[in-house]
Amino acid sequence: MSYFLCIETSSEICSVALSIDNNVIAERTALDNNAHASRLTLLINELLRESEIEPSTLNGIFLSAGPGSYTGLRIGTSTAKGMCYALGIPLVAIDTLDALISQVKNSEATFLCPTIDARRTEVYCKLVKAFNKEEIFATTSLILEPNSFNGYLQEGSIAIFGSGAEKTKALIQSEKVIFLDEIKPKASAIAQLGFELWKKGKHENLIEFEPYYLKDFQVKKSSKPLFPPVIKRENYEK
Repeated sequence: MSYFLCIETSSEICSVALSIDNNVIAERTALDNNAHASRLTLLINELLRESEIEPSTLNGIFLSAGPGSYTGLRIGTSTAKGMCYALGIPLVAIDTLDALISQVKNSEATFLCPTIDARRTEVYCKLVKAFNKEEIFATTSLILEPNSFNGYLQEGSIAIFGSGAEKTKALIQSEKVIFLDEIKPKASAIAQLGFELWKKGKHENLIEFEPYYLKDFQVKKSSKPLFPPVIKRENYEK
């Protein structure tokens, strides 16, 4: 019997879960947007304390590794790596889109399309066959247009879900598109996938590992001047 901490910070929601082997026994979620920095360690402490589990009991940490929010992934990764270093336990990284796919049960759609909000009209997504999860196209950053999925809709229906589903719904109108609004990134969804990878010994190198950002972080330029204006001495009041 092995204990695992699951961490999900790829979206605006922050959540953690505790599993015994692949069975989730507890989960905590912060619903306030982008509270990862202030809430993640508190959620972990609450989860372990209320489950009466000491950190030293953990056999590994499962991390939702992206794609997703740059800041959220950075916070989740630094926390997971720090705990793994301190406790001497392995880190297992799970593709966030695969974790979304694992939540879909008995879909009647031809294809499954998990999405992560990437701001503006852009989403991170992939497309797989519903019946065997065969990959049709790999994870990509897609700028949504009304005809984005037309070629695949000629072959069948598509179930779209995840944090990018809402903006997709606003742009793509088709009776062959099914939106699964209840499926979102959450820590409990990575327990099964993480356990399978852990058993196979697929652990990350703690020094080299980085989350799956997919694209470079872009810093917005401030409209404010970098330094205050210089006041000439003759303008000072005596």
